[in-house]
Amino acid sequence: MISALAEAAFAMKKACPEVEEVLLVGSLARGDFTGTSDADVLIVLDESPLNPVERIQRYLPFFGLEIAVDLIPLTRKELEPVDPVGVSRLSSLLAGGKRLA
Repeated sequence: MISALAEAAFAMKKACPEVEEVLLVGSLARGDFTGTSDADVLIVLDESPLNPVERIQRYLPFFGLEIAVDLIPLTRKELEPVDPVGVSRLSSLLAGGKRLA
């Protein structure tokens, strides 16, 4: 399953120059998934003029897989720390993430 996600992520990154990296996050990345789990995929973008829904629509066609995929397409700026201590908006989500592409 992870190899199919990595292939899809690689194809998307090759076709979409704004994509910097693609990470598998959540239960599948941590290894505590169940039979009803989906794949949570964080797409890190250089920048994007698209709103969040348009971003998902742009990248979802690359992930026509047998497992449900939730895409989280965010720009580098959106991932920047939000407080002086340096806590990321998605620090808990990123914990244990696995690079796909």
